[in-house]
Amino acid sequence: MAPSAPLAGIRVLDLSSGPVGGVATAVLADFGADVVKVEPPAGDRFRALAASPLWLRGKRSVFADLREASGRDLAYELARACDVLLVAGPPQRAAQWGLAASDLARLRPDAIHCQV
Repeated sequence: MAPSAPLAGIRVLDLSSGPVGGVATAVLADFGADVVKVEPPAGDRFRALAASPLWLRGKRSVFADLREASGRDLAYELARACDVLLVAGPPQRAAQWGLAASDLARLRPDAIHCQV
């Protein structure tokens, strides 16, 4: 019997775009984490880059406009179920979406919030 992946059962919510956060969450997926990437309705603007399959591997994508209440509601639902939330960009952006570390603490007190 093969050993289970070290991060099996860990849920990661990826709210980054491009390679910086994408590589971090791809590595988590490589080790068995269930990674869900939230992309804007038009998709991650970096998907057109030739290397994008490198950092998009191992993830499922959902599409939501975080500037809209319905998109934020979907993100909150996913955040309540995650063990790790990764957000890229300035902290003010996560705060605008209601997904800053303090917001995640209210949604899921035991989750890890990563800001890159």
